[in-house]
Amino acid sequence: MRSSLRRTTVLTCAAVLLIAPSSPALAGDDGKSAVRIDNSSPIWQKQEKIDHVVQDIRTSGASDGISGVVVDPENGKVSLYWKGTPPAAVTDRIKAAAADGIEVAVRQAPYTEAELLAEADRISRKPLFNGHRTGQRMMKVSPRPDGTGLDVGLHGLPPEVAPHQARQVVPALDSAVPLNVTFTDQVSFTSRAIDTAPYWGGSYIYRRANGNACTSAFGTTGLNGAATYLLTAAHCGEGTWGSALYRDASGNVQQNVYGSTIPAGRATDLDAQLILTSAGAGAHIYWGTYTNPPAGDPGSNSGVPVRGSTTNSTGNAFCLSGSFSGTVCPGADIRITGTGITITYDPPSNGVARVTNLVQGSDVTGTRGIGIVGNGDSGGPVVSPTSDGGVLARGVISGMATGPEFEQPCQGWVPAGRVCSRVVFFADLQLSMARVGVRLNTSTG
Repeated sequence: MRSSLRRTTVLTCAAVLLIAPSSPALAGDDGKSAVRIDNSSPIWQKQEKIDHVVQDIRTSGASDGISGVVVDPENGKVSLYWKGTPPAAVTDRIKAAAADGIEVAVRQAPYTEAELLAEADRISRKPLFNGHRTGQRMMKVSPRPDGTGLDVGLHGLPPEVAPHQARQVVPALDSAVPLNVTFTDQVSFTSRAIDTAPYWGGSYIYRRANGNACTSAFGTTGLNGAATYLLTAAHCGEGTWGSALYRDASGNVQQNVYGSTIPAGRATDLDAQLILTSAGAGAHIYWGTYTNPPAGDPGSNSGVPVRGSTTNSTGNAFCLSGSFSGTVCPGADIRITGTGITITYDPPSNGVARVTNLVQGSDVTGTRGIGIVGNGDSGGPVVSPTSDGGVLARGVISGMATGPEFEQPCQGWVPAGRVCSRVVFFADLQLSMARVGVRLNTSTG
């Protein structure tokens, strides 16, 4: 009977839990309706022309001297900053723009955009501390659009240090390029949706290549202590991962980039992979409410400490903390019902075709009436609470059982197409860490 139940469950586990939340729900053969954006406002019409001019200049093959561009779409004007004399290809395009009602003013600059970007890259790789590090510092560096130097914003310096004294204590400010140094607030949008270093498990992670969304599981460190990583599910896919998109104080769309996967840190047969995080991974997981970016809700900003890891046995109670569902920890009604499970995905999901040593868990009472896991929770942490207020790590959310017997209404954020279930499959944490060569980041605090 047990063997039959396991076989039935595995065959119905046809869903992995990543999701592209911005995608519309799949529809039947109802046809599609094409629409057009209302582009009657003069500002949009002028900006479209300006964009064409700037794009043509940048792609003309003669743009080495460009230092920056500032546009004024309301008035149809462009300030083009240039080091040296613009070549004929550029001046010809400027004349053509004038005939189309776009005024391009060329202004001299001491540095090219490429020179400033290279210098910004160089100094941003240098340390922000001389000697012993105390607390955390932040530096934001960007080229000035007029090509005269770099703007540098600093946070975390001692209160007695003035901006003009910052070079004495910040090695990264060693530059021959003029630096406009100011003090700024820390760029900190810490939550499930927009995490900041050291990164926590349970955070919303966004695959920049295609928009798939998953959840991070735990912060880990390489066995040699040289690098830190976020552990997540391999079926979420390879590439660079970041936070949800957000708007900064200036209204610009930003994204915190957490890091990228590495081939050596990917074990598809265990559905585990590492995201290399140069900024550091922490020893906590997010705990509490789910993220809901369309509603402007980044979710919980509270995290609980990870005390260590533990093995999984049938009958163990556990909790989950996916970014879409939020923390699901109702008590003893969620239990492990099987271990050592192998699941094959056909077709493969992001290179993951067969996963072994999975753990199965479910709402054993069947009385909750709401799913414990769903799309978007992939890669999230599976834990059990400890008596001192922390958690023990158990696994990484991998998949769910689908079909009428298992699917239930979703808890948390429900974008179009999201499916949830009362049965979860997760990768055994200790086996996964041993395979990819990391240790769990833990906290005693």
